[in-house]
Amino acid sequence: MIAWSMPKNRKAGFERRVIQMNKRRIIAVVALLVLVGAVVVWWAGRDARRRNLSHCISNMCFIDSGKEQYALEHGLTNGSVVTREQIAEYINGGWQHFDCFSAGGDKYIIGKIGEEPRCPVHGSRGDAHFPDGSKP
Repeated sequence: MIAWSMPKNRKAGFERRVIQMNKRRIIAVVALLVLVGAVVVWWAGRDARRRNLSHCISNMCFIDSGKEQYALEHGLTNGSVVTREQIAEYINGGWQHFDCFSAGGDKYIIGKIGEEPRCPVHGSRGDAHFPDGSKP
């Protein structure tokens, strides 16, 4: 039995082409993985910003409800000033839960009765918007 083999010069060229093709495949796979990783990191950051904004808007709703309830029970009118301590009992969990995460722990600006509370980062509920520009 005679084994067939490629001539030496053709064999070297064939092996070189196979190696180059494998390098291209590896580069393509690595580039694809880098691209997918970049999209995942971007998406995770975007999701965290949306979650923080939603949490912030929810907190401002609780604060506003607490102010209105306090005003009703104590006969206050629009423009009356209230403090955190006065409305803390009307907010579930008190003030320890109402630091704005996006502002690094800054406190919400309560405002007067009839005014919306404000966040140091997002502003009032009407001013707040998601990173893509859409309103909540």
